[in-house]
Amino acid sequence: MKVQVDRIRPEGLTVQEQADPQKLDLNTDIAGFKSPLQVEARLQRVNDVVNASLTVRGRLSMKCCRCLSEFIVEVDKDFSVDYPLEKGARTIDLDPDIRDYIMLEYPLKPLCKESCKGLCPGCGADLNTVAKCNCD
Repeated sequence: MKVQVDRIRPEGLTVQEQADPQKLDLNTDIAGFKSPLQVEARLQRVNDVVNASLTVRGRLSMKCCRCLSEFIVEVDKDFSVDYPLEKGARTIDLDPDIRDYIMLEYPLKPLCKESCKGLCPGCGADLNTVAKCNCD
C-alpha cells in the first residue's frame, strides 16, 4: 500500500485497501492466505513524521505440525508505525511493515488444537480421528 504524502491533510487520512498476500510474500510451507487481506490505514502527519495506525484482517490457512491437517486462523492485527519523511519524499510504502508485523504473528509450531495427538509413528494414522490404529 503506497500513500501519497500530499494527500494527508491536517485532519488525517484513512485509506482502505485489499492487499494481495502473494505480492506481500506472506505464504510459506505451513501457512498461507487464500484470499486478500483487508487493510485499513489511519494516517496523521506531524511536521516531518507520518504516523500510520494500521488494522489488518484476513483468514490464514495453516498446517498443524503434529497431524498435518489444515486449519484456519482469523488474523486481526492492530499496530502503529512512524515514517520519518525525507526531504522531497512524495510517497510512503506501508507494505514492508505490513508484511513484517503479520509474519511475526506466525507461530513457530502451529497446532490445530492444544490437545492434538498427531500421527502414529508406525502407520501414519491420524490419532485424533481413530480410536486405535492398526499398529502393535
